[in-house]
Amino acid sequence: MSAIAAGIVFGFAGFGSGYVLVPLFSLVFGPVEAVAVVMMMATIGGVGLTIRTARYADWKRIAPLAIFSVLMTPVGTMILLAVDPEIMRRAVGVAVLLLSVLLMLGITIDALRNTISACAAGVLTGLVNGSVGIGGLTANIFIMSSEGSAVVQRAGVVVVGSVISAVAVASFAIQNAMDSTTIARALILMVPFGITAWCGVRVFRITPGPVFRRIVLAFVMTLGIITLAA
Repeated sequence: MSAIAAGIVFGFAGFGSGYVLVPLFSLVFGPVEAVAVVMMMATIGGVGLTIRTARYADWKRIAPLAIFSVLMTPVGTMILLAVDPEIMRRAVGVAVLLLSVLLMLGITIDALRNTISACAAGVLTGLVNGSVGIGGLTANIFIMSSEGSAVVQRAGVVVVGSVISAVAVASFAIQNAMDSTTIARALILMVPFGITAWCGVRVFRITPGPVFRRIVLAFVMTLGIITLAA
């Protein structure tokens, strides 16, 4: 059931499967394998979504964000080893919550308005991704704050999310944190996940742009609260 729910969320919003699946999978598989399984599912699912949505993405805005996110993720991991991760996680949770509230109120915060600010957003996303593992959520805030239709924003979320997930999978593989059992579990769970993700895509297509934006921002706000309370 969790894979079904995560698939609908992923297909509609282009992200969020990890926040649905990791807590439950951690109880069943253990935290490391849970994250590895979810990242594999997000990467595989992201390929299809990326192929369908990439042409709508504003590449001038998201390319610097994605590139610098990848480059700075290892630096974020170094920060993780030096700073209390709980302090980092709560600080990010506060920032995400405040920014999502401002965006929900209609206040414009276009963090990707030019190449320099997009690179800065990528640096911050990479640091957060490496240090507390919620870089995707940070990237989504920046993308949702940019100009563009719901289709353009969702395409950016999908592309950047796929890049971050792929980097995470590669990292797990390099550190030998994945085995044949992990891969098999991810592939089996991809069946219900993929079917409901397709349903989520269909729901997105009939959802008006302003409604989509409010739903996604409400979801982001909820995740910010969860990040603070966890």
